[in-house]
Amino acid sequence: MNENEKLRIDFLKVESRKPGETFNKVYFTCHKNDAHYYDEMAFDVFKYSGESCRIYRKKNDSFKIPDEEMGFIEDMSLVIVPVTSELLKVNEDNIALGEIDIAFKHNVTVLPFVMEPELDKLYESSVFGKTQWVSSKIIGKGTVPYEEKLKRFFDERFLKDETIQRIKKEFSSRIFFSYRKKDRGYVKPLMKDIHDRNELRDVAIWYDEYLPLAEDYSINIDHEIDKSNAVAFLVTDNLIEPGNYVKTVEYPKSKDKNKVILPIEPEKNEAIRRHVKDDFDKFIPGFPECVEIDELPGKFECEAKEDTPEHKYLMGLAYHNGIDVEKDSSRAVCLLTEAAESGDIAAASYLSIMYRAGNGVSPDCAESIKWGELYRNSMIEEFGESSYFAVLAEYNLGYTYCFFEEYKKAYKSCIKAYNLLRSSDGNGELLSNVLRSLSDICLKRGEHDKAAEFCEELNKYVGVKKLSEDSILAVRSNLAAAYYSCGQTDKAIKLVKELYEFCKNYYSGDDYRTLAALSNLATLYAKHERQEMKMTGLSMQKEAYSKLCKIFGDVHPAVLQSRLNLATVYGRIGNLKRSLKMKEEVYELCKNNYGERNYLTLNAMNNLAYTYGIMEMQDEALALKKRSYDLHNDVLGATHPNTLIACANFAYSLILSGDTEIAFELAKSFRYVCGQKLGRKHISSDTLERIYQNYKDKYEK
Repeated sequence: MNENEKLRIDFLKVESRKPGETFNKVYFTCHKNDAHYYDEMAFDVFKYSGESCRIYRKKNDSFKIPDEEMGFIEDMSLVIVPVTSELLKVNEDNIALGEIDIAFKHNVTVLPFVMEPELDKLYESSVFGKTQWVSSKIIGKGTVPYEEKLKRFFDERFLKDETIQRIKKEFSSRIFFSYRKKDRGYVKPLMKDIHDRNELRDVAIWYDEYLPLAEDYSINIDHEIDKSNAVAFLVTDNLIEPGNYVKTVEYPKSKDKNKVILPIEPEKNEAIRRHVKDDFDKFIPGFPECVEIDELPGKFECEAKEDTPEHKYLMGLAYHNGIDVEKDSSRAVCLLTEAAESGDIAAASYLSIMYRAGNGVSPDCAESIKWGELYRNSMIEEFGESSYFAVLAEYNLGYTYCFFEEYKKAYKSCIKAYNLLRSSDGNGELLSNVLRSLSDICLKRGEHDKAAEFCEELNKYVGVKKLSEDSILAVRSNLAAAYYSCGQTDKAIKLVKELYEFCKNYYSGDDYRTLAALSNLATLYAKHERQEMKMTGLSMQKEAYSKLCKIFGDVHPAVLQSRLNLATVYGRIGNLKRSLKMKEEVYELCKNNYGERNYLTLNAMNNLAYTYGIMEMQDEALALKKRSYDLHNDVLGATHPNTLIACANFAYSLILSGDTEIAFELAKSFRYVCGQKLGRKHISSDTLERIYQNYKDKYEK
């Protein structure tokens, strides 16, 4: 195998389903015990991206990449990772988390696939933070189905073939870059140095990074030299080693085709320069003198391009995605911003998505919304407020608000889109997406009656539209949660019973989805006023816990959550001592296996604090609630919804303990933002507001 056919980095292998050039590069990383998830994830990535990518992975998943080779991650369009309990455990020499951290530092988009139930309780307080995840394994954690999330994700982030062809037509010239594999570290810095010259910004540079897979590399190289206006040769002493491909094939071909030859030195060395020239003159006379980068303009033919907003937009896409140029996010953002400010609405839409997803830039709520609003306004101006394009832009703006937890603004945009769609008998698929967002927003804001209404309407829609079973389960699980939250317990129980029977018949009695439905049903029974219902709930919860233990072992998050649910049921039937003992055990297991700073442990901590409170162990309850609030604040930030809930719980406990002034200061500081984030009707908002009103006359200065 010739060196140009080999991968640039020896420890990687690659898979592609589509012949020809593919610029969307995906890197798969995982915990060493999770490599078996690759085939499943790769299948879905290819399916929902339209096969428009290559997936790279290590040949050995236990191999630790040398620090000096980590730069390849910066060139990826996307990093995917299976999220498992193994990946999220503490005190683990976890290579994958280090690679993911590199991706985040360089603003490379990371897409986690959550592969096991209940990991969402660990996820947000891990290295992933607020990064959006997808899962076909977790049912009822949101109303947007897995397949729709994936489709939207790739539609927003991967360029279509027709767009790539438009970009290629915008280049003013093409250079074929020839170099030894040993010298690959010089290539990208030299490309950037070339493109930093304004006259050369729009010059495409082809090198063997773009070789199509499973095709004859020599034919492709011959074709690319044909298309190029010039051939640049990287001049080092490696260039004259006997038998190398550059010397024996690429240079002779370039000479035979009468291409402009541009020898370029990455480092100035007169001795090497003379040695290389002498060697090439012996082999094929006429190897020219080396060229300085500043001398390149005018050395080869360039087609002048008008610097229109559309041209800047397409060049911005080229640099953002590494299409025939090096990936350069800062240059991409500058070009895209100039294009958007000059009226290119496609650039505005792209910038909004970039800033929302942290794709090549740090996530920025204000920038994402600014460009989203500009795009929405342009759609209204061009097509009218009730047009499909304007409504879609309004919905996307609501989606962005929701992503940044601006739920009040998200509701305003989504309800506007909803009303426009209803009045115009609009697109059914878009209407279903809007309904999903509205139901999610209302649940987060504590507006359970509204959530139930939107869920009911969505449930009618999915009843007539053929969707996957998992999608229907997600919608109806949310509907059940909405019913329970707004006091319609009997409706919730009826629906969850139907879901449980469906899961038993469709999956199996021991499938985790069936056991999740059983656990949910047990929890509803345990909250019922009738004692016989509570006892039925206890029996169900024991069954779910026992089966989950057999599937996942004693310390898996799904098992720990089930054990916590069982402890809660014991509390509801009046066995508080047993409930307390189990909650203390779960808390210790969570802390020891997954650390204190994750949501699973914090949830166990809050449950334990609640039980301390009802057993009148106020000192213990207060200490735990303070610790929970401090950790939430440190891990998630002061205004995160979970932190605000922890704040309200801590403030309430302070009132019970007599520390009313501290409770008042917390309420004064966070009641407004809590109302904005969670809604005025949310119990945490109500708690902080009541504390503020009750003590403002005493402590307000």
